[in-house]
Amino acid sequence: MLHCLAQALLACTYTMEIKSQPRFGRCAFATRAFAPGDVVLSESPLLMTRDPTKPLSDRQQLYHNAVIRSDDDKAVMRDGSRPGSRMLRVNLERFLAWGEAPTEKQRRALDTLQHSAEHKEGACAVACEWAATAIADRLLPLAPGLLPQHFCAVGSPRSKKCSVIERVLLTWEINAHEVDNR
Repeated sequence: MLHCLAQALLACTYTMEIKSQPRFGRCAFATRAFAPGDVVLSESPLLMTRDPTKPLSDRQQLYHNAVIRSDDDKAVMRDGSRPGSRMLRVNLERFLAWGEAPTEKQRRALDTLQHSAEHKEGACAVACEWAATAIADRLLPLAPGLLPQHFCAVGSPRSKKCSVIERVLLTWEINAHEVDNR
């Protein structure tokens, strides 16, 4: 997605360029100063999560209760990090938003956006792997229809289900422009 975005920006305005940055990977950098009020980039969101200031619906509360446990705050990931229940809650909401999106947006999130092996060992990727396992093990047995049939059949092995969920969550981490946890 970033590559296509970069080509569009460079072809039209030459006001931004794509460079690698050691901490964040490929990023868009301005090549000139912008004035207050200049529109630098405008795009519609691919997927959105719920507004965290609004209460959960009964269905969302049921899903949260099925997945999030008090001992999740004590979990230590294979990289030594401790994402805790807050990160699990964020990832659960991302997965639920993806599950409610139209099929073409679900496919786009999984098939055409960036999924890079270089992100597999980062703390976010490890947290996504953990969250995917929690969602697959705790939620899918109660609500198997949450994982759309065209991505992973109901009888598919656990590892395939975890893999699809992990890709959804990594898509968000790698490609989403998150503002105020939304």
